Amino acid sequence: MLGGKVVSAYRRQAVTGRVQISPWPLGMTAQRRKAARSLCEGSDMPKAERTRAAATRLRRPGGQRVPAALLEHPTRKQQADAIEALAARGLGSEEIADRLGLARSTVNKYRRDPDGERERARRERYRGRCRGCGRPTRGSDGPGRAPEWCPECAPARRRRWSDDQMLDAVRAWTRLTGAPPTLYDWSPAHAPAGHKGAARYLAEHGRWPNASSVARRFGSLRAGVEAAGVGGEPRRR
Repeated sequence: MLGGKVVSAYRRQAVTGRVQISPWPLGMTAQRRKAARSLCEGSDMPKAERTRAAATRLRRPGGQRVPAALLEHPTRKQQADAIEALAARGLGSEEIADRLGLARSTVNKYRRDPDGERERARRERYRGRCRGCGRPTRGSDGPGRAPEWCPECAPARRRRWSDDQMLDAVRAWTRLTGAPPTLYDWSPAHAPAGHKGAARYLAEHGRWPNASSVARRFGSLRAGVEAAGVGGEPRRR
């Protein structure tokens, strides 16, 4: 995966009709490869192992400083140009993705929007307004899903739950729904579409703690349910 992250250690290249394995990140120049190899100079390892070690050390510096030039990655425009060059040779999206170490969806996205202008405009349209200060909130979550609070205001609005309040919430949920909360109920991000418990949780935002908070406090959501004294197997809804 590119764009801020280095591709996996090995990528495939078409060389004279056969596949050649290269341990270097996509787009890395010969000069940067030489600098990376210098990190392993003086080692008595075989050349192939030194190369792999240099590439690994490039990806994970292991606490030592690495020149900034080694950490440069191709820009979106450079990747889009590479995609178009391969497409002009008759390669399909699947082959291009395999050749460049990208997801097929990324290849298609970069072909439709090589400079990212359409994506930026779309995110701008999806932005909301913070209920506290009125500043724009992010639009990267999709239409109608912008956060209600900006990063500066959200911490002040976040409810602090005591142990007793969490246990009371578990009991109240059980009384309302007839069953203890499940992971899907109190963690809507993990719930399948149309899950009733997750829909209730979102509609009554702030009334219920999230599953991860209960798990951090009691060890697991199930342990929190047992501590609340409601017990029983959570019913799937």
